[in-house]
Amino acid sequence: MTWSPAAAVSGLGRRLRSAALLLLLVAVFALLAAGALWIAFRPPAALGRPEPLPVAANDREIVWLYAATNNASWERFVAALLKTGDRLRADYPDLEIQDAAAFPPQTTATPEIALLWKTSGRRLVFRWYKLTSKQKTADWVDALMRRQPPPLAIIGGSTSDAARDLATQMHAAAESLPPDKRPLLLLTTATADEIIERVEMGPDLVARAEGAPAVRLHQLYPDRTFRFCFTNKQMAAAVTRFIWQHDELRPDSDPVHVVRWDDDAYSRDLAEGFWRALQVVSVESAAVEWAWALGCCLRAGSPPDLGCAIVPYQRLGAGGSAFRMAAVQTGGELRAGGDLLIDSSVGSFDAPNRMEAKAAVYLLKSIEDHPNQRRPLLVVTGQAQPARRFLRAFERNAPERARACVVVTGDSIAFNTVYRDGKVAWPIQDLPYRLVFFCHHNPTDTDAGFHAAEEVRETGDGPGPTTTTGTEDLLLFGDIVAALALCYNRDGRPCADATELGDRFHDLRLYEGRLGFAPPPGRPLFNKDGNRHSGTGEHIVYLTPEYQGPRVLPRAVIEVWSWRTEGIGETAESRWERYGRPLEVRYDGTERQGVAP
Repeated sequence: MTWSPAAAVSGLGRRLRSAALLLLLVAVFALLAAGALWIAFRPPAALGRPEPLPVAANDREIVWLYAATNNASWERFVAALLKTGDRLRADYPDLEIQDAAAFPPQTTATPEIALLWKTSGRRLVFRWYKLTSKQKTADWVDALMRRQPPPLAIIGGSTSDAARDLATQMHAAAESLPPDKRPLLLLTTATADEIIERVEMGPDLVARAEGAPAVRLHQLYPDRTFRFCFTNKQMAAAVTRFIWQHDELRPDSDPVHVVRWDDDAYSRDLAEGFWRALQVVSVESAAVEWAWALGCCLRAGSPPDLGCAIVPYQRLGAGGSAFRMAAVQTGGELRAGGDLLIDSSVGSFDAPNRMEAKAAVYLLKSIEDHPNQRRPLLVVTGQAQPARRFLRAFERNAPERARACVVVTGDSIAFNTVYRDGKVAWPIQDLPYRLVFFCHHNPTDTDAGFHAAEEVRETGDGPGPTTTTGTEDLLLFGDIVAALALCYNRDGRPCADATELGDRFHDLRLYEGRLGFAPPPGRPLFNKDGNRHSGTGEHIVYLTPEYQGPRVLPRAVIEVWSWRTEGIGETAESRWERYGRPLEVRYDGTERQGVAP
């Protein structure tokens, strides 16, 4: 076969076309592989700008705005929604709960759970948008307000600081929206009555604004904020009422000792709440105060200007009685203000920091100055960890005086701390105090799933973390879900916007333990400011150590009391009632047993 230039050119062309086709196929496969790798390994959403999910035409979105580390709180919220949804079927027979996406397998996905009214096809969709170091409160609020439609409500504020930041950002972002589209702010456990303004000092660093006045928390985002917990002043009032109505807890003479931490806004606000509550109770119980004043005289109580913390005194005449703040002797320096002020709450799990150790010594000195006081009242206003450290330091200095003290506080010490986790978090032999603290709901509600440890052991199972876990958070979240469902779909008519939803919130009443729109004697859930009304769920936990002569036994008894208010206005009647039977807690690993009522 003879060589031909035309044939050679034709063969070369075929080879080039084959090579080009091969290169094209390789390029296509490379692009596909790169796309697949980008989808599989792309950075999580937390590293970029927040991207709220779209809202379908028949949906209304409720945002759960919590930190990405709050998995346990989201689990409790979902559990509360499931249980509350079952109860709501009495009002809405066509209600369905859609929870398939409540716990997505990918951590970067947005968890959601929805209430569906099947007849109308309308849904309330609850979505957890996660706060991270890159996607902060301001970022999410801005993104949610810009998206159309904005959410109907935002749930947040697990602490007062978080509530302040959220309310401030929502107020700023909502100014560009029509009033009817401005979401409601639903606070969970932000208890501060007043908040001090804070300023940014750099990345992730804020400080108190110099000379800034305190503002009421509900005024940061006015007319749109609803608080489902009780405030510090309400907690202090409830605890004070409780101890004043129990002879074994009420202090027999002055002074009352108050410990607070200066770097903790909660502690400062709660201390102010207790001071006001002590003033009120002195006026309401003049007869008791006369007995107290007589006790002070008989036991050689100190003059008002030498006591530590709060000193009661009896005013003569029609004015009744009141309390007077005394000066505090600390390290040879006389400081006005009437309490033991600890500068820092930073420290380890057990060991007190330097300032807490010094304050424990000052407290001991003050109590020794009143040797005839048999039942000192010690108000500890810090968080659980600093309070535990301080109380342990005081007990080591004066174990006999510690067991005589009655310790009261707000909600920072949780029921789980002294019951479920008590062996580690509150060992009674190291903390042999009679302790009274506050819960926003019943922590031992059997209908909500609580079972005492001894009841669980009777079945042959271990106590586990679920059945013995306090139910106060479950019930509080249930109130939020019930309020949203009832107000969104009232009498079969969905609310038109956030403004109407807020108006319906003000109509909510609590009657026989259930939320609804019942007329009086149902008690309104919220006041005009959006704060929760007193008499709608306050509970007290009372922990009593057990002794055998001078020895503190590894046992304690827990009682749960509820504040019952019936009626409204002048006809309202209130009283403390014990819920169920007391619980016995054992700290030595032996089986817990019930205590007969």
